[in-house]
Amino acid sequence: ENAYVRLFNKIQKLMPRINIVTLNYDTLIEQAIASVGYPVDYNGTGEGVTVLKPHGSSNFLPRMPNGCNISGNVMVGCGTFFDGFPPDAVATNQEVVQWCNDPRNSDLSPALSMYEKGKRVVVNSS
Repeated sequence: ENAYVRLFNKIQKLMPRINIVTLNYDTLIEQAIASVGYPVDYNGTGEGVTVLKPHGSSNFLPRMPNGCNISGNVMVGCGTFFDGFPPDAVATNQEVVQWCNDPRNSDLSPALSMYEKGKRVVVNSS
């Protein structure tokens, strides 16, 4: 049990009415919400605890269109990026690992913001 789980257990009656905004890429908050019995709602639809992650998340995975394959690329420069792949927010670490192990995603990474020009981009190494 971590600090998030303890917090959410204490405010359990308020959970359906709260919104959480975090800049963290990890999914510890989402795991804690699920452990106290609530679904996570990334879209603010009211169907769970709303979690907003403006910097992205390690579980926001770009969805490749059927038949599209991007692999073997070398990208140079800060202006190089892919745009237009809608992300799927997966719920489990196993889904992230499965996505990373899919050869079609070898040159992609989860949707994370690049807030510093010189920040190193880590891509899937499979």
